Amino acid sequence: MTREEIVAALEGKERDLSGRNLTGLDLSGLDLSGAHLTGAILHRADLTGADLTGVQAQGADFSEVRAKGALFCQGNLREASFREARLERAVFREADLTGADFLRADLLCANLSEAVLRNADLRSAFLKEGNLSGANLTHADARSASFRNAVLEHAILVGTDFEADSLMGRDDVNRKILAGADFRGANLTGSDLRSARLRQAYFNEAILSHANLTGTQWEGAVFEGADLTGCDFSDVRFGGAVLQRIVCPRGNFANVDLSGMDLRHARLSGANLARANLRNAILSFADLTRANLSGALLTNADLGGADLSGAFLNNADLFGANLAAALLDGATLDGADFAEASLEKASFTDAKLDRARHLPWRIRQRWLPRWLRR
Repeated sequence: MTREEIVAALEGKERDLSGRNLTGLDLSGLDLSGAHLTGAILHRADLTGADLTGVQAQGADFSEVRAKGALFCQGNLREASFREARLERAVFREADLTGADFLRADLLCANLSEAVLRNADLRSAFLKEGNLSGANLTHADARSASFRNAVLEHAILVGTDFEADSLMGRDDVNRKILAGADFRGANLTGSDLRSARLRQAYFNEAILSHANLTGTQWEGAVFEGADLTGCDFSDVRFGGAVLQRIVCPRGNFANVDLSGMDLRHARLSGANLARANLRNAILSFADLTRANLSGALLTNADLGGADLSGAFLNNADLFGANLAAALLDGATLDGADFAEASLEKASFTDAKLDRARHLPWRIRQRWLPRWLRR
């Protein structure tokens, strides 16, 4: 078909080009809104500035098209192929792109807000500075894709697979906006999230091992069950984040303010919590084996049932803390202050208690060697 024939076909009521071979045609600037392109082949066609709003193009082939600034708003593009397409500043707002193929597509500054990209193939796609606010990328494959400085506010990224540099930002001025995004179960291993705004975002069961979280803002975010192995939290603003059941062995929380945080059942073996502020924190049944809590502020913290075996609590402030049924076997407690702490059924087997302060006589009587009891 020629461009003229297509224009003539579009003047009819049906606007039906389903299954047509439009390979390489110049369709730039055409009004294709509401057209039927199901199964059509538009390989290497020029759609620059074309209007495809509301198009019905399920399974269509848009591979290698040039579609800068084209409009695909509210279109049915399920299973469509945009492989290696040039889609700079294209608008896919509210489009259905379920299962669409964007392998190596250029989506620089594209608008995909509120679009559905469930199970889409975004491998090696270039989405720098794109708008994906409210988009649904559930189980999308985004390995090697670039989301540098993209807006993902309130996006749904459940089970989405990323790679280390996918979310890397340019600098601290253009912070990544991920507030309200849903990353449940997403793989963000090694991702660069520096200075990202994660307020009210969901990272339940997500994998963030060795991610760069420097300067991130977590106010109200949920990380329940997230894998944060090897992460450094020295410059994170937690602000009421939910951290239940997080997995973070050997994590660095030194000098971090975790006051009031919910860390129950957290797995923090070998973590560095030296001088951390854990006032009123909930650490019940947490795994703190061999953790460094030297100088930590644990005033009124709930450590009921926690495992602190082999932990270092030198000079820790445990005033009013709940240590009922906690395990402190082999822990180092030199200078730790237990004033008004609840120690019912706590275990201190082989713990270093001789310089602990305000430790009840009954505890010393039971757990200290006879020659050190006083």
